[in-house]
Amino acid sequence: MTDKNTAELDLGSEAFTSAIAKFTMSGLGFVGVIAFANVLGPAGVGRYYFALAIALLLVRVDAGVGVALKKRVSQIETEADTYLTVGLLFHAAWVVVVAVGTFLVAEFTDLLPMTPLVVSGVISVLATVGLFQILNRFYAGLGYPSRSLWIDTVRSAFTLGLQLLFLVQGYRAFGLLVGLAGGHSSPPVSCSLQLEYARR
Repeated sequence: MTDKNTAELDLGSEAFTSAIAKFTMSGLGFVGVIAFANVLGPAGVGRYYFALAIALLLVRVDAGVGVALKKRVSQIETEADTYLTVGLLFHAAWVVVVAVGTFLVAEFTDLLPMTPLVVSGVISVLATVGLFQILNRFYAGLGYPSRSLWIDTVRSAFTLGLQLLFLVQGYRAFGLLVGLAGGHSSPPVSCSLQLEYARR
């Protein structure tokens, strides 16, 4: 793989563009919170963020893998393809284990006060957000940190649009989870295409 030399990065330019991307994502998140609260009300927003908290807690495992991959592939003379394969296999196994365990807990105990529909939404968020975390951080490690943040910014805008669409259609908290999962399902494809370009 012909990775970009991370030692040659323009730190000033990378920091500036990364900061703009982060401010943009913060603004989109603020707009989303206001819209969700106006439509769902306090109780509906509470149910959504409860389910989201569980999903994001599970995603932290994938995020940790992504950080490790980013650190490893940023080093010169590293077999990046091999590390990416290991990361993707781990993610697939993690999603299967969590999906089976979560459905069993939800079905046979009262520990998860969520409907099977919402549980499926949580698993979808884990599968798509976790994959995005690994691919995007891997891409940043190849020498494109600010570009990876802008991919995340585009993902944020796409996600908010989908969530508002499902919200207007009356799907409420479940629609927000589906919109979040859907918003993460397209950027990984974009990341994959750009990774193929980076290999040339």
